[in-house]
Amino acid sequence: MATNVYAVVDIETTGGFAQNHCITEIAIAVFDGNEVVDWFESLVNPGISIPLHITALTGISNEMVEDAPAFAEIAEKVYEMLKPCMFVAHNVNFDYSFVRSQLADEGYNWDAKKLCTVRLSRKIFPGFQSYSLSSLCNELGVVQTVKHRAGADTMATVEVFKQLLQNDKDGVIQKSLKGNAGEFRLPAHLNREEFDALPMTTGVYYLMNEKSEVIYVGKANNIKKRVGQHFSGKITQETRQGFLKEIAHISYEECGNELVALLLEEQEIKKHWPKYNRAQKKIKFAWGLFDYTDRKGHIRLGIDYIRRGGKPLMRFATQAEARHFLLTKTDEYRLCPKLCAIDTSENESCNPIITKHCTGNCRKTQSVEEYNSRVQEFIDQLDEYKPSFALLGKGRRTNEYAVVYVNKGTFRGYGFITKDAALTTPDELEDFIKPCKATIDSELIVNSYLRRNPTAKMVVFN
Repeated sequence: MATNVYAVVDIETTGGFAQNHCITEIAIAVFDGNEVVDWFESLVNPGISIPLHITALTGISNEMVEDAPAFAEIAEKVYEMLKPCMFVAHNVNFDYSFVRSQLADEGYNWDAKKLCTVRLSRKIFPGFQSYSLSSLCNELGVVQTVKHRAGADTMATVEVFKQLLQNDKDGVIQKSLKGNAGEFRLPAHLNREEFDALPMTTGVYYLMNEKSEVIYVGKANNIKKRVGQHFSGKITQETRQGFLKEIAHISYEECGNELVALLLEEQEIKKHWPKYNRAQKKIKFAWGLFDYTDRKGHIRLGIDYIRRGGKPLMRFATQAEARHFLLTKTDEYRLCPKLCAIDTSENESCNPIITKHCTGNCRKTQSVEEYNSRVQEFIDQLDEYKPSFALLGKGRRTNEYAVVYVNKGTFRGYGFITKDAALTTPDELEDFIKPCKATIDSELIVNSYLRRNPTAKMVVFN
């Protein structure tokens, strides 16, 4: 049976991600499972300035690498040493991404099986308080002469890996190499058991750090598939590398359908304010229907973007939705397109092609008071478009509905009821609904759903 040969590697770099940073030092120990049979160590001139905070961490300065070889000068040596070996490192994806990227820049198409001493240590030595390299060295009695230098860290990693090989009673390492290559796309601090336990159902998932602090909230129609997508692909971007390094735990909440998942995701992002939910943190003001009185006394209507402090008569997810609604009501209430900002031509009177029902206020054939009374009637009737109801959708189980409760157009909460439960008044929802804070985003989510699903199953309350 052939003996495995490992390349234990550590690098120092100018920054945290391979896309825009470079290696400043590399050490490679070719290890046969018993002893180091080959060794390479070198400072590397990165061709870019080393930031002061990196120098403070590693001790490697611009002056130290000034006369060091560029990576191009050592690329062939690195490639030849790594080519026949399995790649071993502490937090393997970090080192692997840099080495692979810089070899590719020099024309070397290199790929290798990877072993992560962080992940292996969690399985073979469970229960340690920390799995940083220095903590593992303390726990296992390994001498670490200098921290954050490639040579010393590589030798320390060799000693840790040697103890992993010696204590691997359940064949964790061989199982990883044979059939579980995909596992090492998972973050180093995440137990595979947590990932395997994820359901393939609709819901919200939470990615957490080692302190169980929520760092990302997402929704998915297939939770397990979506979470797996976070861990696939090349790891080159700074934010993604930092993101994956922090993930240590996953939890989830099944929602039954996408509407509940969207609403819960929105609530949880505002509750936890996760550091990696940048896009969803942006406050969305969307589009609104506004009214104002002009100098001649006409009540005018118009669509505009909702700014801070704006108080629209109604809110809409898109400008198109808002304009369609106003155009429909302009005809229904015989309002003037010129005074509703629908006809924006320079003509004083509205275009009869745009509307069939303008009563001529723009042509001064009707009094301001009479026209305003119809506008006010429309505004007063807007409450009819804000009814109280319970939306019924697919639940988590076959015998239940997911319920979204809306009171006078405002989202109040969600819950789950059995399909045979009586539901005729809002009071009957009290024991089933989880109260939620009404927000602009939740209102837009519900309104958008209703417009896309006009035949949605619901119970309307008087």
